[in-house]
Amino acid sequence: MICLDTNYLVRGLLRGVRESDELVQWRQHGEILLTAAPAWYEFLCGPVSDLQIRVIRHFFLVGLPRLKKSKQPKPLASLMPLVEFDV
Repeated sequence: MICLDTNYLVRGLLRGVRESDELVQWRQHGEILLTAAPAWYEFLCGPVSDLQIRVIRHFFLVGLPRLKKSKQPKPLASLMPLVEFDV
Protein backbone atom coordinates (compact mmCIF):
# COMPACT_ATOMS: atom_id res chain seq x y z
CA MET A 1 0.00 0.00 0.00
CA ILE A 2 1.39 3.37 -1.05
CA CYS A 3 -0.06 6.63 0.27
CA LEU A 4 0.54 9.39 -2.26
CA ASP A 5 1.11 13.02 -1.37
CA THR A 6 -0.03 16.00 -3.43
CA ASN A 7 3.23 16.05 -5.40
CA TYR A 8 2.47 12.62 -6.86
CA LEU A 9 -1.06 13.68 -7.78
CA VAL A 10 0.21 16.76 -9.61
CA ARG A 11 3.41 15.38 -11.14
CA GLY A 12 1.74 12.08 -12.02
CA LEU A 13 -0.16 13.94 -14.73
CA LEU A 14 2.97 15.33 -16.37
CA ARG A 15 4.65 13.63 -19.29
CA GLY A 16 8.08 12.08 -18.79
CA VAL A 17 8.56 12.66 -15.07
CA ARG A 18 9.65 10.10 -12.50
CA GLU A 19 6.43 10.32 -10.47
CA SER A 20 4.25 9.53 -13.47
CA ASP A 21 6.40 6.51 -14.36
CA GLU A 22 6.34 5.28 -10.76
CA LEU A 23 2.55 5.51 -10.55
CA VAL A 24 2.19 3.35 -13.65
CA GLN A 25 4.79 0.83 -12.45
CA TRP A 26 3.25 0.55 -9.00
CA ARG A 27 -0.19 0.01 -10.50
CA GLN A 28 1.23 -2.67 -12.84
CA HIS A 29 2.75 -4.49 -9.87
CA GLY A 30 -0.57 -4.56 -8.04
CA GLU A 31 0.24 -1.96 -5.41
CA ILE A 32 -2.71 -0.38 -3.67
CA LEU A 33 -2.48 3.36 -4.24
CA LEU A 34 -4.33 5.83 -2.07
CA THR A 35 -4.12 9.43 -0.97
CA ALA A 36 -5.03 11.14 2.28
CA ALA A 37 -7.90 13.62 2.37
CA PRO A 38 -5.59 16.63 2.94
CA ALA A 39 -3.50 15.73 -0.13
CA TRP A 40 -6.63 15.27 -2.26
CA TYR A 41 -7.96 18.63 -1.00
CA GLU A 42 -4.69 20.38 -1.87
CA PHE A 43 -4.80 18.82 -5.34
CA LEU A 44 -8.39 19.99 -5.89
CA CYS A 45 -7.47 23.53 -4.81
CA GLY A 46 -5.31 23.62 -7.93
CA PRO A 47 -4.75 25.13 -10.23
CA VAL A 48 -6.27 22.02 -11.78
CA SER A 49 -8.74 21.47 -14.60
CA ASP A 50 -11.85 19.29 -14.52
CA LEU A 51 -10.18 17.01 -17.04
CA GLN A 52 -7.11 16.56 -14.83
CA ILE A 53 -9.34 15.68 -11.88
CA ARG A 54 -11.24 13.14 -13.99
CA VAL A 55 -8.00 11.57 -15.24
CA ILE A 56 -6.49 11.05 -11.79
CA ARG A 57 -9.82 9.71 -10.45
CA HIS A 58 -10.03 7.30 -13.38
CA PHE A 59 -6.48 6.16 -12.68
CA PHE A 60 -7.27 5.39 -9.04
CA LEU A 61 -10.59 3.69 -9.74
CA VAL A 62 -10.01 1.89 -13.06
CA GLY A 63 -6.32 2.01 -14.00
CA LEU A 64 -4.84 2.70 -17.39
CA PRO A 65 -5.96 1.58 -20.83
CA ARG A 66 -3.64 -0.81 -22.66
CA LEU A 67 -1.91 0.06 -25.90
CA LYS A 68 -3.26 -1.85 -28.90
CA LYS A 69 -1.36 -5.11 -29.49
CA SER A 70 0.64 -4.54 -26.29
CA LYS A 71 0.48 -5.53 -22.67
CA GLN A 72 2.04 -2.22 -21.67
CA PRO A 73 -0.29 0.43 -20.23
CA LYS A 74 -0.34 3.89 -21.70
CA PRO A 75 1.34 6.64 -19.69
CA LEU A 76 -1.04 8.40 -17.33
CA ALA A 77 -0.57 11.67 -19.21
CA SER A 78 -1.86 10.01 -22.40
CA LEU A 79 -5.36 10.22 -20.95
CA MET A 80 -5.07 14.02 -21.28
CA PRO A 81 -4.06 14.60 -24.91
CA LEU A 82 -4.14 18.38 -24.90
CA VAL A 83 -3.98 19.34 -21.23
CA GLU A 84 -0.86 19.99 -19.18
CA PHE A 85 -0.18 21.50 -15.78
CA ASP A 86 1.68 24.78 -15.66
CA VAL A 87 4.59 23.90 -13.39
